[in-house]
Amino acid sequence: MRRSFQIGLLLMPVGIFAAYAGFILGPAPKFGVGMAIDQEGNVYFAGGPDGFNTRFTAVTKYDKEGKQLWERRFGIRGASGGVCEGFAADYEGNVYVTGTIQKHKVEKSIYTTMKYAKNGKRLWQVSYKTPPKYCFEAIAIAVDTKADVHIVGLYELEDWTKYLDVNLNFNSEGDSKPTSDILTIKYDTNGRELWTKRHGRAENQRCEPGDIAVDRAGNVYITGRSWVDSNDGLEKLKFVTLKYNAEGKKLWVVLWPPSGERTSSLNRSNVLTLDKAGNVYVLGDSSHTQNEYTDMVTIKYDTDGNRKWMAQYRTSGKKLIFPKSIALGEAGTVCILGNEKPRTYGAGYPPNDTLDSMKKAEFITVKYDADGKELWRAKYKNPEGSVIITHYIVVGARGNVYVIGSVLLDALVIMYDSNGNEQWVRQLKDPSQLAKLIAEVKMQRATLSAESLRE
Repeated sequence: MRRSFQIGLLLMPVGIFAAYAGFILGPAPKFGVGMAIDQEGNVYFAGGPDGFNTRFTAVTKYDKEGKQLWERRFGIRGASGGVCEGFAADYEGNVYVTGTIQKHKVEKSIYTTMKYAKNGKRLWQVSYKTPPKYCFEAIAIAVDTKADVHIVGLYELEDWTKYLDVNLNFNSEGDSKPTSDILTIKYDTNGRELWTKRHGRAENQRCEPGDIAVDRAGNVYITGRSWVDSNDGLEKLKFVTLKYNAEGKKLWVVLWPPSGERTSSLNRSNVLTLDKAGNVYVLGDSSHTQNEYTDMVTIKYDTDGNRKWMAQYRTSGKKLIFPKSIALGEAGTVCILGNEKPRTYGAGYPPNDTLDSMKKAEFITVKYDADGKELWRAKYKNPEGSVIITHYIVVGARGNVYVIGSVLLDALVIMYDSNGNEQWVRQLKDPSQLAKLIAEVKMQRATLSAESLRE
């Protein structure tokens, strides 16, 4: 999965979708793609690149004192660049990375998955083979308790734009319609493909994936967006969330908004997490085509796909909000993180960022109770007007909330207490400082859990 961080006794498998502007434009923080923690308190970051010296993102491992143990860039021999789209770690501390690798001097991208041992040694690499003219773009990754690996990504034509007419409606010339499916792949712990499943075209939909998670029974949950090919297709964009069992049998599919329920026009879900009971939490955004408003939407489903509640954080049509992370806290509470910034042109979605808009960005943190009732919301805006970027949210001991972002290559951490009161803001110059802080938060929560068991 991605952007979902709940610090506990067990290692948290994490993957992050990273369409990273820094990969093209310059430096990006080493922790910006994602974070994971193992049972020993070791912290793993994925991020980068570090600027003009490399075009590769990398995974770095730190111990609980913040000492860097190893770093591995995401690439292969003969590659000119590599972007990690998601990463995860299993209970033994093995690390799994999926993403895009650019072949040197060849206009071709390879979407691949790699496994690294606890000591950083690469154990295997696999790539999904597609038919001619088609491609697969990995988006997110999750690992189950057996260390089986689950990848979700976008399956489509390599050059689908040539099948669009001037009105951006799909032509209907035989089979030339571009396909856009959610493709899920399951590998065993040795990289052997167990099954693949596609969702989209067979259901008369076009679909794009957002995130993936796996529960303790090996059931697979995916969220994304779905729409129907038609002249008014944009009016039918919906959240789509689906569940497979461990053998790849589809158990259920739910859409939001459901038929007959009116809401805004542009909807997509791109963050998903699970609780221990198998309830599913999805986070996405919803924007009206007439720029009347933009929502950050959180939905809770039970293990059978029944909607338990839906909550919306609404901002004006003059702003856009980008959901980034979701974390579960004490007593079933839910904390979400988004990035709110001024809309920079027209009704386009997403808009082109301008430097002024990025300087006016704000971190939005919202906490809900177990029934979806809002408990508090908090905003953070860099008072110096620097460009700040959101990354992920962590819930620690006694419900303290840690929002993690960045200012250039520095980590920016805002700590709130369980009632949403800002306690402190820190700018950390070295990723090792962030790793040590996160390990301390993890140990605090582990200690608190042990105390509760003795009571």
